[in-house]
Amino acid sequence: MQTIRETIFEFRKAESGRDGWTSDDTSLSDQYIYSLLNQARARYYKQKMTNNQSFNAQSVQSMNCIELVEADKAQCPSTPPSGCIWLESTCELPTFIKVRSVTNDIGSDNYSYIAWNRANNIGGSRVKSSRKAKYYTYRNTSDGVKLYILNTEFMRNASMEVIADNPLEVTEFCNGYSCDPMDQYFHTTRAEIEVIVKMAVDSYVRLIQRAVPDILNNDSSLR
Repeated sequence: MQTIRETIFEFRKAESGRDGWTSDDTSLSDQYIYSLLNQARARYYKQKMTNNQSFNAQSVQSMNCIELVEADKAQCPSTPPSGCIWLESTCELPTFIKVRSVTNDIGSDNYSYIAWNRANNIGGSRVKSSRKAKYYTYRNTSDGVKLYILNTEFMRNASMEVIADNPLEVTEFCNGYSCDPMDQYFHTTRAEIEVIVKMAVDSYVRLIQRAVPDILNNDSSLR
């Protein structure tokens, strides 16, 4: 796979070589270029999802050892405890375009998605298999988006495979750290990079043509 550094270089090469249009700004910051590329990547993958197209393996990132704690299903502080317990992630999840899978930490149990507004009622289902099935859901809380696991006990960690909105958020998930973000993978294929770079360059050109003030000339790195 291609790194963020290599993809930014592709953008610079494509932007400087556009026919009929040349920027006088040769020092766009790496951080700004990455934001353009990342926005284009997210748009591209969201279009694929809308069109029910499959995702390639290079777009998928794994999050392992997601720490879980027991939490009462009654989430409102003013509501008395329900006595019904599920598992909640201790860290907020990165923003994602699609969840491909949720499993236990060794991958032996798979969890099916259930919408948050149905999760609290699944215990009342008339179908025993539905009541006892293993589910996951997620919800936007005051601490960010959290993962919830239903109908499972004594589990301390979960794993997820996602197509992330921003690949770096997965790398830095739950206080993770990347020594050099530029050397992290951009998580897409060679063919898709060509499309995404073109989308990013086109977005930048449209901004310039709308006479956006020249505040982008800042040669800083991603960190």
